[in-house]
Amino acid sequence: SHQAAQCDLKRLCTLCQGKHLRVLHNMNTHPAAEPPKEESCPVNTSNEVLYLDQPSASTRVLLKVVRVLLRNNDRTLDTYAVLDDGSEHNMLLPEAVDQLGLQGRQEDLVLRTIRQDVQTLKGSSVSFCIAPFAYPKRSFRITEAFTSQCLSLADHTYPISMLKRKYKHLVGIPIKPFEQVKPLVLIGADHPHLLTPIEPVRLGPPGGPAVIRTRLGWTLQGPAHLIQWTACRQQCLLTSVSPQTTELMRNVEKLWQTDVLPFQSNKSVIRSKQDKEAIELLEAKTRRVNVAGILRYATPLLRKRDMPLFQASKEAILPSLRSTENRLGKDPQRAKAYCEAIHQLVQSGVVKRLSPDEISATGESWYILHHLVSHNGKDRLVFNCSY
Repeated sequence: SHQAAQCDLKRLCTLCQGKHLRVLHNMNTHPAAEPPKEESCPVNTSNEVLYLDQPSASTRVLLKVVRVLLRNNDRTLDTYAVLDDGSEHNMLLPEAVDQLGLQGRQEDLVLRTIRQDVQTLKGSSVSFCIAPFAYPKRSFRITEAFTSQCLSLADHTYPISMLKRKYKHLVGIPIKPFEQVKPLVLIGADHPHLLTPIEPVRLGPPGGPAVIRTRLGWTLQGPAHLIQWTACRQQCLLTSVSPQTTELMRNVEKLWQTDVLPFQSNKSVIRSKQDKEAIELLEAKTRRVNVAGILRYATPLLRKRDMPLFQASKEAILPSLRSTENRLGKDPQRAKAYCEAIHQLVQSGVVKRLSPDEISATGESWYILHHLVSHNGKDRLVFNCSY
């Protein structure tokens, strides 16, 4: 019930001279600590294989696996890599070493299992380059990767099509499916820039894998429960029961609809009498005329039916005309601009010079005064139709 440093026992044990009672000698005797037993794994004599990841045929948990390109000088190997945050070293399987023609220095790696068993693997350390499969020109240098004939990696499967049907956050992620592929390289925590995500991790619902984008490409990590009892769809069934008064209320509504006179809320749009006369006049007298080689539409003036004829006298506008002529006589430059404006109107066909016979031939007449206006150095002719 107390520690040896706090014990006040004066008499020592007669068997071992330890500071405890003799009856407790067997309980206080500890066997000498044995040195850790080293079990070497020779390169060419042992049949024992150590899996760096857990081999499993199920797809309940997905590890981070990416497709990569391994390079050494002019040799390139297309394979898969496991991104393991819990490994302290990079591992390269001997198949990849042979295909890349790598030569490394001898090295021993001590592995300690969860049962505290120590195993010493004899192998070598090599260096090579790795690049993502989607971007072959983006290469990273891997140094001091351990390789041994006793190492192996389990097969992995990514059922992408099945996962995308269940987890919506996987839709649009450029990950190719693969089945029972054997990775040949394991990237450990000594190269964290290849393991850590380069953009926010996309998490799905509980029980679904996370989507991670690393410098070696897109990958998945986490559970992926694809068994039947977890993939059932949620359904919500709605039932409705009509109350007993529904039929009665429907019959009363029909009775009200029968008693109420039909009411039309939309007013019918009709044209007025004057609008109809205007449309008839335009349709009857609109014609197409040739003015200076250009076809134009000539429309009649819209006026009411039985409207009195215009009978304007020439004497009413002569004072204004004389006033305009007097002003132009004092300014020859404005008079010249005035004549040019009138000439342009005549040439364009907008106005026409009438003879006395043509004036007397019609039964009505109307005179429109005009004058010259100068603004910002420009002269223009203005007609006063309301005189």
